[in-house]
Amino acid sequence: ARFFFEEDQKVKLDDRVEALKKVVYQQKLGTSFEKMERFRALGQKLAEKLNPMVKTQTSRAAWLCKADLVSAMVGEFPEVQGIMGREYALLEGEDAAVATAIAEHYLPTQAGGNLPASDIGAFVSIADKLDTICGCFAVGLIPTGAADPYALRRATIGIISIVLDKKYRFSLYELINCSLDLLEAKLLRPREQVAVDVMEFFRARFVNLMTAEFAPDIVDAVVAAGFDDLVDVKNRLSALSLFKTEPDFEPLAGAFKRVGNIIKGGIDTAVDPSLFDEPAENELYQAFLKVKSSVNSSIDAGAWMDVLAGVATLRIPVDNFFDKVMVMAEDERVRTNRLALLTEIAGIFRIIADFSRIS
Repeated sequence: ARFFFEEDQKVKLDDRVEALKKVVYQQKLGTSFEKMERFRALGQKLAEKLNPMVKTQTSRAAWLCKADLVSAMVGEFPEVQGIMGREYALLEGEDAAVATAIAEHYLPTQAGGNLPASDIGAFVSIADKLDTICGCFAVGLIPTGAADPYALRRATIGIISIVLDKKYRFSLYELINCSLDLLEAKLLRPREQVAVDVMEFFRARFVNLMTAEFAPDIVDAVVAAGFDDLVDVKNRLSALSLFKTEPDFEPLAGAFKRVGNIIKGGIDTAVDPSLFDEPAENELYQAFLKVKSSVNSSIDAGAWMDVLAGVATLRIPVDNFFDKVMVMAEDERVRTNRLALLTEIAGIFRIIADFSRIS
């Protein structure tokens, strides 16, 4: 080992990066150098959005993080990949944060394992893993049953774990599309289908992780209402799980289900207050406007318990509406207007979760 260690120090990591051009990462996805260039660009995008101060260090860490794969030490002892990259980087006088990220970008190495401590390591880790996932899906190397030769499930769980641990707020769908932009020349399947498939792959892994912590029906309901900002989804899950213990919950869920059963898919028509001919219609509409105004600011603040408390105030006006108003009126304009009002009410509920899925 000492011989390999001493021999390796005769070649700088920067010079080893060039050697990655001769290492085939995957036949359809190109060399390890091409892969590094892709996830380097993706890591920079993450840094730009989440911590611009470390963009340069993120780029440098990504550039160097695979260099030790062509070292003698890692060639002989593959289990020290990343670790040797860190040590060689430190010996060469690289920024300590960059060197640490070289080792961290492989984390987590197993479910529940250590996660990157630094943003630099986290950005490179997410980018590298997402390039692997999107690349494999792009060329048809999709896991089936127990077969997952490229460990895509582990990579996906790793990304989810890092994002939730660091509380990174970004659009997963946008990041997947950024990755597919970088993979454009390699795509062997329709791009839109690849994006949909990767999102679904993430959704399934996320649901599996969350059902270990929350009731399956709550997870199903929340994820059905939107799955793009993972931290936001987790926050909605926590809030709804807590709210489910409140006495208001059951009647509120019942009110939503009544609304959903009548509107089915809903109706895309603006509500016209001049068509109201029952006091209960106007009462519900005014309650809706009040809640909509307060809920929007609570959503922006991520205060989901406040959102639920606001939505809960609609229960009595909704019940009163159903007691006093014949929704399916003979007059088509009146009927359409009443369905439009209920569609608006359902829209408020669906921001949080699809209550019809809660048992």
